[in-house]
Amino acid sequence: MSYNQNSNLYSKSGYSMPFEEKNGRVEILRPYGEDADGNFNHGVDFKTRNFLIAAVADGQVCGAMNMKDGAAIIMEHGDYLVTYSHLKTRFAQVDQKLRAGTIVGMASDSLHVEVKYQDGEINPMEFLTMIYGNIKMLQQTGKIVVPDFETIDMDVPTDFDDDREEIERLMLQWYPSYLADLAQGEYLLPGKTEMSLRNIFSWAAVKQFFFRTIPHLGNPGGLDESAVPLACKAQNLLIGDFLNYLAIRHQIYLSTMTDGLKKKYMSQPY
Repeated sequence: MSYNQNSNLYSKSGYSMPFEEKNGRVEILRPYGEDADGNFNHGVDFKTRNFLIAAVADGQVCGAMNMKDGAAIIMEHGDYLVTYSHLKTRFAQVDQKLRAGTIVGMASDSLHVEVKYQDGEINPMEFLTMIYGNIKMLQQTGKIVVPDFETIDMDVPTDFDDDREEIERLMLQWYPSYLADLAQGEYLLPGKTEMSLRNIFSWAAVKQFFFRTIPHLGNPGGLDESAVPLACKAQNLLIGDFLNYLAIRHQIYLSTMTDGLKKKYMSQPY
């Protein structure tokens, strides 16, 4: 495969590696190409552990499928066609627009990556080396590599503020599993919680709280300060359900939780 100056992928939103290995040790299970037994691997297989998987740059989802070894998603990034497979869960939908860092799925024990450039198959490591080089260059020039997750610019207090740091640590470890179990029906949202959320969104629509400001990724409903009370209620329900999931599915509780509350959680069906 021959390349030129136009082969470098341009991405307005920056660049991202497919996943983050917190220990910095990325392990390749099977490299691209023919192995000693004559079997040809058309991609690269990485060792993962329920990692969230991200889009590497601006692009669009152009295909998705379920196979015996997991879900697969195909993304178009300029002249490059990138396929992620062996996914435990797929979050992105066909025709969805992507930015660098958009979470598209979650891998299980491995992630298989294939890349085509102008319809020709290439070694994914060449593509990922380019992405990594672009990231390092933007870091050196002081430009933003991947936009931080935008948040609603207003204070939304919750009933869990005293335990915020502990909850954030738990979310870093368990939130991907929570989303995956919800998507696969392994954990069901309690009926009372679902009804309360529906009531909140219905009331917000009646009061015309939506789209009072320009919506963006961190505030898709276009909410402003007038929606803070409803946002607090929704946040309480969502955090509470995450803690409910941890207690029921994994017997994990906040360190400040009393024995009475622990027994209450354990008595709930799922």
